[in-house]
Amino acid sequence: GGIDAVAGPDDATAEEIGAAFAAAGCGIACICGTDEAYAAHGEEVARALKSQGCALLFLAGRPRDIADSLAAAGIDRLLYAGCDMIEALTAAYAALDGAERVSP
Repeated sequence: GGIDAVAGPDDATAEEIGAAFAAAGCGIACICGTDEAYAAHGEEVARALKSQGCALLFLAGRPRDIADSLAAAGIDRLLYAGCDMIEALTAAYAALDGAERVSP
């Protein structure tokens, strides 16, 4: 099997995103957006997802100016062109092995 993707709500608050994550029964997540959105909301979304039990939190992109603050808020790995995707997928599968899985 692979990893099922569950899209989160658009234009939602961090709390709503965290609640949707918890309701979906997911073990890992990837925040996808623009560098501007990450700067405005990335930290609060990361904290909301981690508070709902996100075992591994990816962020799509490489916002260098705020990478440290995003990591401090709970981002575990950045996914970007040129990153080690084998390592990222290995980490994802390892995190899912320890998380309860619920198919959407």
